Amino acid sequence: MNHILYIPSWYPNQYDILSGVFFKEQIEGLSSVIENVGVIAPVYRSFKTFNFKKNKLTFSDNAGVNTFIKELWHLPGCNIYNRLQWFNNCKWLFENYVKTFGYPDLIHIHSIITAGQFAVYAKKKYNIPFVLTEHSSGFGRELYSKNELMSFKDEVVESSHNFAVSKSLAEVLAKSIGGNWDVLPNWVSDSFINQDKNFTKSSEKIIFFSLSSLNPLKGLNFLIDAFDNLAKEYKNVELLIGGSGAEYHNLSNQIKKLELEDKVLLLGKLDRNAAIENYKKSTFYVSPSLVETFGIVIIEALAMGLPVLATNSGGPQSILNNDVGIIVNKNSREELYKGMKYLIENDDKFDREKIVKYCIEHFSREKVSNDLINVYKKILKS
Repeated sequence: MNHILYIPSWYPNQYDILSGVFFKEQIEGLSSVIENVGVIAPVYRSFKTFNFKKNKLTFSDNAGVNTFIKELWHLPGCNIYNRLQWFNNCKWLFENYVKTFGYPDLIHIHSIITAGQFAVYAKKKYNIPFVLTEHSSGFGRELYSKNELMSFKDEVVESSHNFAVSKSLAEVLAKSIGGNWDVLPNWVSDSFINQDKNFTKSSEKIIFFSLSSLNPLKGLNFLIDAFDNLAKEYKNVELLIGGSGAEYHNLSNQIKKLELEDKVLLLGKLDRNAAIENYKKSTFYVSPSLVETFGIVIIEALAMGLPVLATNSGGPQSILNNDVGIIVNKNSREELYKGMKYLIENDDKFDREKIVKYCIEHFSREKVSNDLINVYKKILKS
């Protein structure tokens, strides 16, 4: 196994540094155990970022990964055109990539929604097998048209191995586009595992932390309402919400209306260091999402030793067990309230060192990369 090329359907870029950041970190982590690693990534750019600068083509070799990124305008409501320009630019990037680095032995695509079409093209034209990992919540939310699903079905047939990041997503994919799907979770960054952790939390405050983009699917309005009930019962509780997004003003108004300004803090967009500091000072983590294909923030919280309350939104069911957290029904203020109260009253039942150990055993870079590389080897030997 000498040369793996990764083609993500979305990727960090100058206008959205967090888009697909877990793809980037996984690929960089694999570069330490794979001889040659590359990325080609056409990335959509929203007209919300419009300026008079031309869309960029960039090359970098950060962390030993030879990376070509090309920015493309995304035209709202023009799905056929958008997919076509993504494919054509991916083809152009590939041709330029192989001029310098040669043909890869294997292609690994992250999400079929745009990268699948090119992966099939490369297989048929250059006889390069490909592996697929699916992350998109769009399948569970039924966002794709019948024609798109038919295209995805044809592409799945050509894949040498299919992964979904959670059991619930694997089941949805098998039903909607067919194929056999193994579960391969995302891994937690070593940045969280290698932190010095203080498992003796302050008795003065009970701090709940939640980190996500601020959009309706994250269920934060339910969480704030649930916390309002909790704060009436426990005077020393606090809720920290990290992230930015379209719901910021609605959530801010909700907090003001409930007179929770001294109890609920909207922290805004957090970089990794700021996120780690908030995990460190928190007592528990809460994920109130309505839809979640996996839940990177959940495994980050576990790596920091936090018991987790999550909703049955898909991904969390593949992550949590009774020793590390609890799962409640989504779309329910009452369930979130009861869940937070349960964590407070049963804090002594959670061994925080064992939570970290569980996370490492199931979601560390070493564990996930070993499982993935074993699949690569089987494909390349066949």
